[in-house]
Amino acid sequence: MNESIEGLGAFIIDAVNGGKLIEPLTTKKIKDFCYENELNYSIRYLNVILANSTSEKHSFTYTKLFTRIGHGQYALRNQYRQ
Repeated sequence: MNESIEGLGAFIIDAVNGGKLIEPLTTKKIKDFCYENELNYSIRYLNVILANSTSEKHSFTYTKLFTRIGHGQYALRNQYRQ
């Protein structure tokens, strides 16, 4: 697991780097991943994690893990790739 990132973000980073989640990432893929791995996060959180972990202009408490590559589609930022 990524040492500097905690929670769902760390799970997503590890899943992308391990080939368990394939980009582009979408909210549906994140929801399915959480369900399959018995990760219990609220639907509200799952609906916003990608967008909030992308924008430099709002959601300042979220670490910027992703880049938006299309409508509802995201990719892991290069600094989190292994």
